[in-house]
Amino acid sequence: MNDRLQELYKSVILAHHKNPVGFGPLAEHVQVVEATNTMCGDTFRVGVSIQGDALTDLGFEGHGCAISRASASVLVKHLSRQNLKAARGICEEFLKVVDPECQNNPATSDDFEAFAATREFPGRHTCAALVWEKMLEYLIATAE
Repeated sequence: MNDRLQELYKSVILAHHKNPVGFGPLAEHVQVVEATNTMCGDTFRVGVSIQGDALTDLGFEGHGCAISRASASVLVKHLSRQNLKAARGICEEFLKVVDPECQNNPATSDDFEAFAATREFPGRHTCAALVWEKMLEYLIATAE
């Protein structure tokens, strides 16, 4: 792992873990996307509000390791206020960035690039991808 990627991994993931975007009770959210890793016990609930064709409000609650919690925070940060098609594209982009099979996939943000480091640690790929995979499934189902 190069020095820049290592520094991003440390700074972005720690920052989002300590001060997660959108973390808190989901009482006001209309729909809930559940994401659970049965291997380690990470469990998150992402609250989603949709008006028309846009994600108008996102938040999450739950518990897990620093990587999975930071990943949920980055998801909320990047998908809030996006239209459904754009949100789906953002999810697909993030999942490519963390996919060990896609070594040369460039990230479009420092937030995403920080998670590219999980490609080198197969056990951590699931932590990074967990909420994104479930959100993508939800967005695909919503479009149908």
